[in-house]
Amino acid sequence: MASEAILEEREVLESILADDLEVTSDDSLQVKVEPEEGTTSITVLLLLKIKYTPGYPDEMPEISIEIVQGAMPEREEGAEEDGDSDDEDDEEGEGYMRLTKEDTETLLQRLREAGEENLGMAMVYTLVMQLKESLTELLVAKQAAQDMEEQLEQMKVQEAELAAPKGTPVTRERFEAWKKKFEAELRELRKRQLEEEIKALPPKERKERETYEHRLTGRQIFETKRLGPSAGDEDLEEDEAAEVDYSQYDREHREDDEDDKEEGILLADSDSD
Repeated sequence: MASEAILEEREVLESILADDLEVTSDDSLQVKVEPEEGTTSITVLLLLKIKYTPGYPDEMPEISIEIVQGAMPEREEGAEEDGDSDDEDDEEGEGYMRLTKEDTETLLQRLREAGEENLGMAMVYTLVMQLKESLTELLVAKQAAQDMEEQLEQMKVQEAELAAPKGTPVTRERFEAWKKKFEAELRELRKRQLEEEIKALPPKERKERETYEHRLTGRQIFETKRLGPSAGDEDLEEDEAAEVDYSQYDREHREDDEDDKEEGILLADSDSD
């Protein structure tokens, strides 16, 4: 049969903790404890188990912690350190943040210290609040450690990228060689395109197009004349001469001669008068 002090404390706990409290026997109870809301994204649920002792509250109750959610799976003996066990939850990121046996022992040690400070008084609610606070601090520290580790990994990746070779440095000689090769490939491409266009034309237009494409440019004509007369020059001059219509110039000369004759006749008539 629970003492009057235990019954009074239990009544207060039921009004405060509501569904988080479960009375398991006359001298035992357990309380669900989670981290403070909004402090961490890690999901952990603990059960704080209390067993009253005959000398309570002048002596510590028996306390234990059960990890309901967020426990680090125990690795099978002989399993590789980086391997995954069959019982391990594969949810991303949770494995690193789960509580270990060392974490549980740390939480228990803080509870014992808080209990020693509150001997002689009803202390279960104080122990619940102490566990909630200690759990929050522990998870926040784990979250910060993970964030720091991720930042270090990102820095390592960035440093590796900066240290990696960035390709062959560009020099004038390499650029000129690339330019020469590029222009040659471009000329060859244009040549093939032109050949395809000419092949698609009717025979008559194809011949005219070929003649047009093979004509000498102004620069080629200048270079040819600068180097002196040759058989090619004579042919070129003949072609140019054939293209010029001199009849227009002859007609203009004849008209000028006729005008001169008429002026001469008029002058002669005036002298005779």
